[in-house]
Amino acid sequence: MKRKTKSYISYLWCLPPMLVSWLLVLLIRLLWGSKLYWIEGTLWCELREGSWLQKRYKRSDGRKWGGTTFIMGGIYNVGVPKDTEEIDTRVERHEHLHVEQTKGAQLHSFIIGFATFIVLCLFNQQLLAIWLGLSIWSTGGVLSYICHGIQAKLDGGEFYRDNHMEEAARALDN
Repeated sequence: MKRKTKSYISYLWCLPPMLVSWLLVLLIRLLWGSKLYWIEGTLWCELREGSWLQKRYKRSDGRKWGGTTFIMGGIYNVGVPKDTEEIDTRVERHEHLHVEQTKGAQLHSFIIGFATFIVLCLFNQQLLAIWLGLSIWSTGGVLSYICHGIQAKLDGGEFYRDNHMEEAARALDN
């Protein structure tokens, strides 16, 4: 029960990108998906066998691609999720760790965005406060992932493979 409460509370600071990610998952379901899943407050779609998107996603190392996270939801390849509301496969654990990472990044961006809003309002810049505050708040999860990828490149690695968020999710396999 604690897990669900935590997920619902995080809706507050994940709201803007969460709504966008849910719309994206619903669009993918309409075009290339077969099933929708709600798991711990996140929306997931299993791709339809033989669909364009299912064929499009290939891993460079030859292994089967498992899934992709879009902030508060995402997509799974055919046969990855089980018909339960549990996170019980390797790919599900990997992708749901990305959701948890995003929640933390979103809380950070919510606090920074709100502080920016307050400061700009104190200087009588309400329109700028709204625009900048919402922009910071809405992009926290995506910017966090991008910054981790840039840091990986600066360290001499690959944007995706050596991204610290991906390394942490892959560490679940060990």
